[in-house]
Amino acid sequence: METTTGRLEPRLTGYADVNGVHMYYEVCGDGSPLVLLHGGMLTIDLSFAALIPALAGAHQVIGVEMQGHGRTADIDREITPAALASDVVGLLGQLGIDRAHVFGHSMGGAVTLELGINHPDPGALAGGGISVGAAGRAARGPHRPGQAGHLGADADPAGLPRHAGGLPAAVPAPGPLS
Repeated sequence: METTTGRLEPRLTGYADVNGVHMYYEVCGDGSPLVLLHGGMLTIDLSFAALIPALAGAHQVIGVEMQGHGRTADIDREITPAALASDVVGLLGQLGIDRAHVFGHSMGGAVTLELGINHPDPGALAGGGISVGAAGRAARGPHRPGQAGHLGADADPAGLPRHAGGLPAAVPAPGPLS
């Protein structure tokens, strides 16, 4: 359900206890799982509020608030891409999700790349795997444009139409600087 502010209300919210972190998450929509990882000093809403309604039309969108951000408290552990990636894998395991697309912004992009590099294999998520789309491309082995698993400039793991500049159409095309 969309609110008067345009925010899509999640169908499920909760906390998962993973690696000593009491991690907040929310789920919107149905379809293939798509994990959204926010940027540093941000939250699900601050990074993705405008995108979630469009994405939830085709995906089960799982917004995560990572260690020390939003509704997830900090713990006595360094905030590193490897630690945060391990938390995401633990959350997906608790949610019973064995395959997921992952899209990250800024710090979330670093976590996304960590997932793509160190958790890409079938079996990494109880028989599943990660497909990456974010601040870069991560895939195992040589990939060519058009080959399954290739995430190049012409690919969009979320399945959104693209602007000429390459951004998903749900993201406003960049305008002139003032």
